[in-house]
Amino acid sequence: MTYHITIACAKGTSQLCEIEAKQLGLSHHKTTATVVHGQGDLACVYRLCLWLRTASRVLVELANARVNNADAIYQAAKSIEWEDTFAPESRFLVRFSGTGSGIRDTQFGALTVKDAIVDRFREAGLARPNVDKDHPDLKIDAHLHKGNLSIALDVSGAIHQRGYRSAHGAAPIRENLAAAMILRSGWTGETALVDPVCGSATLLIEAAWLAADIAPALQRQSFGFEHWFEHVPKQWQRLVDEAKARAEQGLAKLNVPIIGYEADSPTLKLANDNIERAGLTGKIILHHGALSHFRYQPTWGEAGLLACNPPYGARLGDVRTIGALYERLGQAFKAFPSGWRLAVVSGLDETPRHLHLSADKTYSLPNGPIDAKVYLFVREDKNIERKAKTAKAAEPAEDIVLDGEVLMFANRLKKNLKTLGKTAKKRDIFAYRLYDADIPEYGLAVDVYEDIERGQHLHVQCYDAPWSVSEEMVNKRNNDAIKALTAVLGVPRHKIFIKKRERQKGRSQYDRQTPAKANVSVAIANEKTANAGKRGQLRVREGRGVFAINLADYLDTGLFLDHRPMRERIAATAKGKRVLNLFCYTSSVGVHAALGGAASTTNVDLSQNYLDWSKRNYHLNGIAGLDEQHHFIKADVMAWLADDDGQYEVIFCDPPTFSNTKKTGRVFDVQSAHVDLIERCMNRLAKGGVLYFSNNFRKFILAKGLTERYAVKQLSDSIDFDFKRRNNIHRVWAFREKSN
Repeated sequence: MTYHITIACAKGTSQLCEIEAKQLGLSHHKTTATVVHGQGDLACVYRLCLWLRTASRVLVELANARVNNADAIYQAAKSIEWEDTFAPESRFLVRFSGTGSGIRDTQFGALTVKDAIVDRFREAGLARPNVDKDHPDLKIDAHLHKGNLSIALDVSGAIHQRGYRSAHGAAPIRENLAAAMILRSGWTGETALVDPVCGSATLLIEAAWLAADIAPALQRQSFGFEHWFEHVPKQWQRLVDEAKARAEQGLAKLNVPIIGYEADSPTLKLANDNIERAGLTGKIILHHGALSHFRYQPTWGEAGLLACNPPYGARLGDVRTIGALYERLGQAFKAFPSGWRLAVVSGLDETPRHLHLSADKTYSLPNGPIDAKVYLFVREDKNIERKAKTAKAAEPAEDIVLDGEVLMFANRLKKNLKTLGKTAKKRDIFAYRLYDADIPEYGLAVDVYEDIERGQHLHVQCYDAPWSVSEEMVNKRNNDAIKALTAVLGVPRHKIFIKKRERQKGRSQYDRQTPAKANVSVAIANEKTANAGKRGQLRVREGRGVFAINLADYLDTGLFLDHRPMRERIAATAKGKRVLNLFCYTSSVGVHAALGGAASTTNVDLSQNYLDWSKRNYHLNGIAGLDEQHHFIKADVMAWLADDDGQYEVIFCDPPTFSNTKKTGRVFDVQSAHVDLIERCMNRLAKGGVLYFSNNFRKFILAKGLTERYAVKQLSDSIDFDFKRRNNIHRVWAFREKSN
């Protein structure tokens, strides 16, 4: 059964709430300032109640009617089959909001709906259910707006009441707003998080739960749906058990510093009690200390998030005292390394001015009656990180001298930054190709990846040089090129990862590399450390998604940049559709489809390693329903297509040019096998569906018989701005059944 669902949320959080709800299965969604509307089945209702972090309540609509007076409201409420909704022994409460249509007082409106419910039970020959204002089993929400009456069942209860906070310290922030602040900050649990004025530790707990993949309602003792006749306890328990398993796994992996400071001893004790109730003892460390003594500690690392909800004059203290506190916070942040960011939620007017900082981003986040905002600040090195972030050409760094032919390369980088970098910034693209062997002497591909916390990194691939160029000259040019990249882009050397791109056989480009194989054997590339692999693990945004990137261990990074337009296309058209992703690699296409509202995604690949990576990408985006709604299948694609009987509205197939795997003993060559492959895909295509067939074999010729049998169109927009220089990097055809 499909339910009409309303999700209430605080002003300023509806966008975040919509993203969460979509990932949890809500479809046909529509968002206003404080409400997300949509549709979903019972499993979706349960997932929303269990996993939503930023919402206030989840409501299931029971009736919707046009009304013009109190009697019409009574009749609309009475028309609902209440005897099939809850038992007469259940206690209930009606909450009424809005006026008009003869209702001038919300109390009178609530009484009208209550009378209708009671009369319906009596006329059905059942006992009269009792109203309980303090401890109701069910809450009925009635909302009147411009003559339209909506009556709904509150199935969640107050979502912000997680169950770990029994009392509050001074100036608390609600749990759902704390979660919204952490989500706005972009912190994902890969680096340290420190709160210098932690109060009752709400921010720290919400951040830790988010990083450890702990469902926010896992500790709650009761829900509004428990006395609803539609409730299926076994189905709910399965989802709870799945959430418990995820929490156990997430906690085991949570090992970044999460630290809080609090000057008030009773509040500090309260915070530690909250942490214990939240199951985070040992995962969050608190210290007794005032902001005046707060200092950066090297053990926290070179990157992280400083997050806090400091007091503000409207709630605590006077503005002058609070202003001094903010100034101290700003001073402390300026002493942090350049990889750190600061997130502050505050209702203090001109917060950035009091901090003596310039806000990178600002979001509205009212905290109760106070018009608070979330301010995000970036701790940048003025000479390096800011240049890279704004993608402006810069003069070479003072300690790097460029001369000779490398100046050509440096000038081309500056030119590309002005064009490609500007486009990337305008379109909010955080991973793109900046340079692609534009100058023959410098046969490199340079890709920019901006980690959501640690800034820009570079992935450099060195192509084979002509046989006429000596190895000594190749090494010199590669060394000079790396120096130019550091000087022009301002990216430090430890954030540049260098690979040797050779002609690959089959899918050997996916094989894990030893550091020696992965890096060019030149002096600059040999400046490696034992944690190079860890440094190469990034989290990069693309569209609505965040993806795990590995710059250190493979030739390819986990995200094929040239397929960005295809991922955007599928994300925009996947809503309500079943999506099949073949030769899925790390399932970036599947993630985009899921975030776009796909009814289901099925990802098929022969590599368990990449299926595990795929699942990490799904978890990273908070996508629920793994193995239920979203599937990961380890199989040979050709054999699997022969056995599968599913139907899919969207199929994306991006096969390798050549593959010879020991696992199957099968030799795959895209030129000779593509007819069979495409026909097997078309057998799985639902009516009105589309198959996107892509490959990067430059000599590939599409069989004529396919164009005669199917409606085939080669896409002209599958190459984005940063690959126009190599527009033969791939080709994509759209296949559909011919209309009769």
